[in-house]
Amino acid sequence: MQTALIFAALPEEYRYLLRSAGPWRLVCRRPFRMFRRSFAGREWRLVETGMGRDRITRALAWAVQERLPAMVLSIGFCGSLSAALPVGSVVLGQSFQFLQSLEERCEAELIGYAGTAGAIDELCRAVPARCAPVVTLPRPQAKTLLRRRFLAAATVIDMESYFVAGFARDRGLPFFCLRAVSDAAQDEIGFDLDSISSNGRVRILKVVALLSRRPNLLPVFYYAWKRSRLAARQLARAFMALMQSPALEAAKLAPAARSATHPENP
Repeated sequence: MQTALIFAALPEEYRYLLRSAGPWRLVCRRPFRMFRRSFAGREWRLVETGMGRDRITRALAWAVQERLPAMVLSIGFCGSLSAALPVGSVVLGQSFQFLQSLEERCEAELIGYAGTAGAIDELCRAVPARCAPVVTLPRPQAKTLLRRRFLAAATVIDMESYFVAGFARDRGLPFFCLRAVSDAAQDEIGFDLDSISSNGRVRILKVVALLSRRPNLLPVFYYAWKRSRLAARQLARAFMALMQSPALEAAKLAPAARSATHPENP
């Protein structure tokens, strides 16, 4: 049976998926939590990685120790840089770029799909989702500046997809990225992510400690929680459709690297 590896950073991103696409079996807790189930002729393995480049890189190396999978997927939340992608929108990544800082102005390597535009469109209709570029950041950055830079395309941002896409490209594996918008173009985080997380994971005690120092952030956390619940439900529905889509089998998409300038507004 073919194996498909799914990578998600946080439990909030896949919790609804475990409920709606069950039963999943917890097979491992350390060094990364992994769930497993068989469906549609494949063994699906979902790995919780934690946030950021270091965590996803370690999770990738750990998950393929025994053998390479037949397919790799990156799922989770993303931030929107366009009014065309409100909270709850589902995006199928069509190209992937890593942006170390907003000061970068040189041409950057994009990871994109070569000669498979029709297959991508078919999957977008099947899910349904919108095809969009994904920009991976090392940490959250101000959206005002990001929107200016990526004005020419309806773009989303995350912290992991580029590295999973690169891993799949280097090994010739089919790769898909499914993301749900949890914060719209006008939504800023409003606090330092490091203040509530450690080792790539959100820590509830840190959240409580931050709110005790800054109770004015309570509405920020509340609305972020509501948005993430909507995004998680939409992501679960979209992923169920993706798992059952004949287009997934037919597409066989293998990412190909190319050098190009990502659409931006200098």
